[in-house]
Amino acid sequence: MIPRLLLLLVSMMLVTSAVLRSAKSVPPAGGLLVVANQKEHTLLVVDPDNRRELAKIAVGVNGHEVIVSKDSRFAYVPIYGNSGVGKPGTDGSTIDVIDLQERKLAATIDLGKPLRPHRAEFGPDGLLYVTAELADAVDVIDPSTRKVLAEIPTGEPQSHMLVLSRDGRRGYTANVSAGTRMRPASRSSMRPRTKSQTGSNCRMWRMRRRRLPMGAGCSRSAWQQIVCTSLICKR
Repeated sequence: MIPRLLLLLVSMMLVTSAVLRSAKSVPPAGGLLVVANQKEHTLLVVDPDNRRELAKIAVGVNGHEVIVSKDSRFAYVPIYGNSGVGKPGTDGSTIDVIDLQERKLAATIDLGKPLRPHRAEFGPDGLLYVTAELADAVDVIDPSTRKVLAEIPTGEPQSHMLVLSRDGRRGYTANVSAGTRMRPASRSSMRPRTKSQTGSNCRMWRMRRRRLPMGAGCSRSAWQQIVCTSLICKR
C-alpha cells in the first residue's frame, strides 16, 4: 500500500512539474506585460488576461524603464542608479538582460563608464539605442554581442527620453534641463566620429545644432532635440 502511495505522489509531482514548465514556456494568448519595478529593483512578468504575477526577477538599482526585443525573448532594463535627475547618487553603468522564457537574469551589459542609462529603444536595424544622461548622448548597442558600438552626442544635458523615427534615421530625445532641439542638417555639415571614439568599425554622424521653437502651445520645458542616428558599419 505504501509503495503505491509513494508511486502516486511521485507521479503527481512529475505531472505538476511538467505543467509548470509548459506554463513557463508558453505565454498567455494575449501576451505578457513586463513592468520595471523601480523601488523594489525587480522586473515583473504579468499575465494581463488573468491579472496575475507570473515572475519577479531581481535587477540592479534602479531600473526606470524596460524594452522588450522584437522576438519577445529578452527584456532590457537600463540601470539608472538610486538618484533623481541631476541629483547626487549612484551612477548606473549597466543594462540588465532578462530571459523572458526562462524568467531569469540572462546577462548584464557593461557600458564601460557611469552614464545613468535611462530610455532604451530598438531601431529597425536591430540595434538598441539607450539615452546616457551623464554623457549627454545616446549609446548604440548590438544586442547579439551585448557590446557598445558607438555613442551619439546630443549636445544637450540630461538626455532622458528617446523615440526613433520609423526608418531609424533620426532619434528624438527629451532633455530635462535643456530648451533646444535639433534640425536635421545636410550631410556636408555632419562630421564623422572615428573608430577610436566609437570603439568599433563604425562611424557616427553628428548634426549641427540650431535653436528652434517646437511651435505654439509648447513651453520651453517641453522642447525636444532631434539627433541623427545614421550608423555606418563595415561588417
